[in-house]
Amino acid sequence: MLRFLCTSTVALLCCIASAAACVNEFGTTISGGVKVFPESYVPPAVEIDVQRYRQRIEELSPKVNAGADYRDISDLAVAYLYVGETEKAIELLEQAEKMQPNEYVIAANLGTAYELAGRNEEALQWIEEGIRRNPHAHDRSEWIHANLLKAKIAMAADANWLATHSVTGLDFGTAPLPAHNLQASASNCPTDLSAVISHLRYQLHERRQFIPGPDPIVASLMFDLANATALTSTIEDSLPLYQSSLSLGYPHPTLLNLRVTSLQELSRHNWLSGWDYISLIMTVLVSIVVIPICLMIFFKIRRG
Repeated sequence: MLRFLCTSTVALLCCIASAAACVNEFGTTISGGVKVFPESYVPPAVEIDVQRYRQRIEELSPKVNAGADYRDISDLAVAYLYVGETEKAIELLEQAEKMQPNEYVIAANLGTAYELAGRNEEALQWIEEGIRRNPHAHDRSEWIHANLLKAKIAMAADANWLATHSVTGLDFGTAPLPAHNLQASASNCPTDLSAVISHLRYQLHERRQFIPGPDPIVASLMFDLANATALTSTIEDSLPLYQSSLSLGYPHPTLLNLRVTSLQELSRHNWLSGWDYISLIMTVLVSIVVIPICLMIFFKIRRG
């Protein structure tokens, strides 16, 4: 019997260990409740494979010189963008636009190229034109790109603009806990915060290819992602996002730290915070199986 219990316990523990690849933790909602969430995801910086794009330039240049269509011209322009030759990319994209004047991809690429060249007014015109041509593109997230360009233009006129505004146009207030103020947010912001999260993740992934390091605009995007996550998922899921925002240079660290402290205090009242299913099952097993087995072994040895 003792051997059977030991064997069963070991087998059960092995099964649990094999399931640990899919971990879900218990977290705390903004209302103080309990909710399971998967591992936190912080949009990372993405390293550009410059050598790959130099090879693309070598492959595409002969085709373009021989009179290729607008697709190859656009792809060559993108390769030039990734290796930092922005003006060359703009020249090619303007050529492609004349060849195919209603193509979404060209408008979107022109918007990005003009932005990288510091020509934000022209960039905004082309990003908005891209949205007009295909509002479903980029998972419908291009409203963020448009609002970001508006923020850049406003910041060029007023260096302190970011002190009183959000880059995305979303308003989560200045209280210790975030609150979504739909009326005070920009008119083109989605009302569904789950969509906001999806869109911000998409845009941050795209943007961090070109801006991997600290940047107040990227930090502001990450801060809004943290706020939306705290309101729709769990506090524990949002905390790494707040930390990432701070490390990226969020311009209002006092507000960010106040928010983090307030959220952490709220999560401390949830005794399940930080636990996952595997840890709970292991703890229960130890309590109801392993400890009795150990006691049985102890008394058997004691009786000699």
